[in-house]
Amino acid sequence: MVVAPGYEPTFFAKVDPQAGVLDAQLKARPATNLQPSHIVLGRVVDEKGEPVENAVVSLHSLRQGDTTHGWPPEGTDPLAVTDQRGEFFLSSREAFDAMNLEVEARRFARKRINDVPGGPKRQTLTMTEGAALTGRVLKDGKPLKGVALGVVSQDRSMENFTGDFVIGTMDDGNFLFSNLPAHRQYYLYGKQILRCCSNRVRTRFRNTAPPSRGSARRICR
Repeated sequence: MVVAPGYEPTFFAKVDPQAGVLDAQLKARPATNLQPSHIVLGRVVDEKGEPVENAVVSLHSLRQGDTTHGWPPEGTDPLAVTDQRGEFFLSSREAFDAMNLEVEARRFARKRINDVPGGPKRQTLTMTEGAALTGRVLKDGKPLKGVALGVVSQDRSMENFTGDFVIGTMDDGNFLFSNLPAHRQYYLYGKQILRCCSNRVRTRFRNTAPPSRGSARRICR
């Protein structure tokens, strides 16, 4: 997908990285042509109120009256990327009341922000620093490299659920999940662990919680 301010987000299928430069032609879409009930204007900032550039703002669902659409109507922007001022713009061909958004940016915890209203007023979305979760995967006392691991929050409510975070272990078996939303319980999982490790180790991996923002916790040894 290619996005740019003032243009419609455009998907390009079957892109070959070895084929050279992609010639991406975007269709202009001035915001002035849309009714206020069809747009969300927003600005992503940090805790000091400074703009966060290049944050990815994704549409999770869209609310029209009492109905929330997990699969939004055709012609709805799936995501936007903030500019130097931290600003972004999302639109839909159909009128709506609010969008439920998910925001990701480097150095910050992924965040779900619900009921962001449509209209001409620019909404401010504030990002916070996350927590880190580290550990090491061993088998018979030896490190396991390249093990795919994931963490997912136990709270699956719409207000708090931010999806899965997936990484792999390094050569020494260590792993690091950075910028996790803090102050919540997580499940740590991995298909390769389930095949090669004992039930005792698997249980130790199952339930954990990152510490407060800006700090780290090591859970495996």
